[in-house]
Amino acid sequence: MGSREPLTLYLSNWNARSVGPKKFELENFLARNRIDVGVITETRLNPSKNFSLSEHHMIRLDRPNSSGGGVAVLVKQGIRYNILPHPKTSIIEAIGVNIHAEQGDVKLFAVYAPRQCVDSNGTSDLFAEDLRKLTDGQTRYVVAGDLNARHPQWRNHIRNKNGALLADHLSSGTCDIYFPDDPTFLSPAGTPSTLDVFLSDLPLSKPTTIQDLSSDHYPVVCKLECTPTPARPAMRRDYHRVNWVSLSRIVDSRIPDQPDLPTIEAIDNQLEAFENAVQQAEEACIREVPVRRQFTAIDDFTRQLIQQRNIVRRQFQRSGCLLKKEEVSLLNAEIRNRMLQIRNKQFANNISQMTDHSKPFWKVAKLLKKRPSPVPPLKVNGDLLVSPQEKVNAIAGKLVEAHHLGAGMVSPHEAAVQQSMRELDDQTNAAPFPGRVTEDEVRAAVNERKFRVHLPGAISEVQEVAAGVAQGSLIGPILYVLFTSDVPPLPAGCSLALYADDSAIVANGRTPTHYRSRLQQGVTAYVSYLASWKIKVNEAKTQAILFRHRLSPKLLPPPDCYLRVNGCIVPWMEEVIYLGLIFDTKLLYRAHTDSLKRRCSGLVKALYPLIARGSRLSLKNKLAIVKSVVAPVVNYAMPVWGKCAETHKRKLQVVQNRLLKIVLNAPFDTRTSELHRVSGCKTIQQRLEDSLDNLHLSATASEHPLIRALV
Repeated sequence: MGSREPLTLYLSNWNARSVGPKKFELENFLARNRIDVGVITETRLNPSKNFSLSEHHMIRLDRPNSSGGGVAVLVKQGIRYNILPHPKTSIIEAIGVNIHAEQGDVKLFAVYAPRQCVDSNGTSDLFAEDLRKLTDGQTRYVVAGDLNARHPQWRNHIRNKNGALLADHLSSGTCDIYFPDDPTFLSPAGTPSTLDVFLSDLPLSKPTTIQDLSSDHYPVVCKLECTPTPARPAMRRDYHRVNWVSLSRIVDSRIPDQPDLPTIEAIDNQLEAFENAVQQAEEACIREVPVRRQFTAIDDFTRQLIQQRNIVRRQFQRSGCLLKKEEVSLLNAEIRNRMLQIRNKQFANNISQMTDHSKPFWKVAKLLKKRPSPVPPLKVNGDLLVSPQEKVNAIAGKLVEAHHLGAGMVSPHEAAVQQSMRELDDQTNAAPFPGRVTEDEVRAAVNERKFRVHLPGAISEVQEVAAGVAQGSLIGPILYVLFTSDVPPLPAGCSLALYADDSAIVANGRTPTHYRSRLQQGVTAYVSYLASWKIKVNEAKTQAILFRHRLSPKLLPPPDCYLRVNGCIVPWMEEVIYLGLIFDTKLLYRAHTDSLKRRCSGLVKALYPLIARGSRLSLKNKLAIVKSVVAPVVNYAMPVWGKCAETHKRKLQVVQNRLLKIVLNAPFDTRTSELHRVSGCKTIQQRLEDSLDNLHLSATASEHPLIRALV
């Protein structure tokens, strides 16, 4: 595009028809045309999937229930912006950003109308209302996208309902429409149309259609005369070059020497002083460096393919020749294959540079094992929240609201607890657990606590914690044990097993009537206790199962022999899940081993880019993945399910053998003993024997009598 003007903002508008597989092509287009702010419609991204570009921030709005549609705004790194509240449109998908500029902020909206409006169902009125929401009352704005609007006013041969509604809106004079001379869309039959346009109250340059990118829509670019405000570049601390001697000296000099800390306040003050000292030392001794993002350049051969595709596509547009159309399809397929090869080559180069057990190696393994998903837009009181700041404030507000009964309402249980706490003020500071936690420590953990909600790019205001403690806190398990320590004994013939918020009630009997009666009495007593402490039981997740030592059908519960929890019927199940184990009525653990097989196969597929036969990752790192990521899935609760039939354990051994053959790049006929000898891994049977030995040793040495009773 030649040398760029110093006071110009370059804009683009493109209907991608699925942007996911066109990432590298899009990145090169943005770099080649120096695009500052881009609009993409029909992104077709899944809300649970991440998608990012190397040189642009992506602000997107995906369809919550399908992978179609979707809009996004791309803002070049180094330009200040903020996300606008959702305009509350009904038909038009829209998301907006506010670009900070010296001449005044510019609001830019990405819009997409997925269908034609008709008068009979009222969508025409909604479409017109959406246009007014996007333009009326706004100043210094640009609306870009695909409204599926055809009209001769912007070089279309026909007009449709959307085009007529848009033309009526333009006649009000609130904005102008900017469109290119060349068409932006080519139908499968070769009919050209102009669908991708700009609406603005600002003077834009004449848009230009660029016959590039893999889609039936061409990208459109234009210029806006303004100077965007630069943003502070993303920085990170360079911990590889640190003067640790100076850092230690600064920390030691700024921490007050106070060996005696008699009160909680003194401990808090000392911790705050230590935190400030570390932060000051970090600022003084650890420099900040810009975050470098890797840009993937397209090789010359792929670039020539793209140019050839663009030439053939223009020939098809002019002639309508079906042979040219078929050639365009073949070239697009070849370009997609080349892009996939470039992506795989880049990934292979990255993992080949990873050292054994390095931080980047484990980070990549974690991302492949469980890919992070962005927080989707939240709907609160009918409003759609899209910006991170709106989301964190809404989540924080919901957490505060959940722990308050309401204005003027006093809980009798809360009043009783507060009275008990006041009575403790006159007592001595005795430790409920000798040598571990004192009363002052408990009070410090539950009084005057604050919290904030954090999401990437935003953090909420400080809020007070009305109840509970932070998840993961050291005192949380102790408080939970104290809270549930008064569980009453169940009726005779019933026993209770508790682990965190999971409960299991066990009863035995010789007949269905006998064991059902005992079990119902135990359930009723336990549910009554939970209700007295305002602990809600999830009836939908409550299940019942019968373990039989004889196969007599007389032991099966009849249709009318069921349990009830809070009036809800609890079904008798053939399989139940408790603490991650699948129990069946015969305790064969067939379903559990099948589940382990599926989970291990899923992990192998997720981590395959790292452990594949052609992977450049070192063998040591591949084996580390097997031992640290895949093996723990099978090792969990192995002493419990390990007594299953050899047939079921053999299934898991087959999965492990296949995995080791992939990792070692061994032939398919390699013996199992040789695989485990070379890799240093143990067989399933050997791991079972080790787990039983470890359980016996740890249970014997445990200080808890219930655990010692296991052996």
